[in-house]
Amino acid sequence: MMAPARENNRLLRQVTPFVAVVILQAFLAGLSLEMLSSVRAYVGGEGLWSKGQKDAIRFISLYSQTGDEQFFDRFKTAIAVPLADRAARHALEQRRPDL
Repeated sequence: MMAPARENNRLLRQVTPFVAVVILQAFLAGLSLEMLSSVRAYVGGEGLWSKGQKDAIRFISLYSQTGDEQFFDRFKTAIAVPLADRAARHALEQRRPDL
């Protein structure tokens, strides 16, 4: 019959690799969720930027053809998204980023 301390030590050696694998898998799952969230945010932002640019071109074209101030106001609203993105990019590219 084995001593209780020896049996506990043996059990600990058998269980430790499984615990390590579970911890590693939990870490990798969290990392993958963080990466997925980042990619989704990037794609969403790119979509808003693209839509703002497309709408701005459309409204400035309509304004140039009609002279209607309503189209110019809509142009200013649409161009605000790409301009804000540009300002944010410049703030982040500074030597000391303005977060």
